[in-house]
Amino acid sequence: MARPPYIQDQGALSLEIPCDPGYLATARLFAAVACRELGIDEETTEDVKLTVSEVCTGAIRGHTDGTAAAVRIDIRREDKRLVFELGSQGPIVLGPDGSDIQNLTGSGPSEQAEEIGLALVQGLFDDARIEVTRSGGTVLTFSIPAPANLG
Repeated sequence: MARPPYIQDQGALSLEIPCDPGYLATARLFAAVACRELGIDEETTEDVKLTVSEVCTGAIRGHTDGTAAAVRIDIRREDKRLVFELGSQGPIVLGPDGSDIQNLTGSGPSEQAEEIGLALVQGLFDDARIEVTRSGGTVLTFSIPAPANLG
């Protein structure tokens, strides 16, 4: 995938991995190194790693048609916040019951949504939101305050 047009900042960090469980450790390591290099505290770093792991696992579970697909992680600065955006070219399937986020977001809030990984992410990051793209992909976005050392 080419760099998305919304990433104007050349300092933005990005990683793209195949929808393959063998790459989960790479995604978690990318999140950990990026957070530490940006000066994010250890507790928030652990929350970011958990979220990255949950979303990447959900993208892998949602990719079942055998075509090549990827998960993309972008980290960029917007004003005084660091924005994390995790995207998949297909559905993201979160939680033990395999609920498809695309089905949940189309039906509005439900008790079922509270039982899945999305509730976990929203518990960690108040502004977490998930969107289904026009092309059928799924994007989860959340942000944290930028450390003071990022000016």
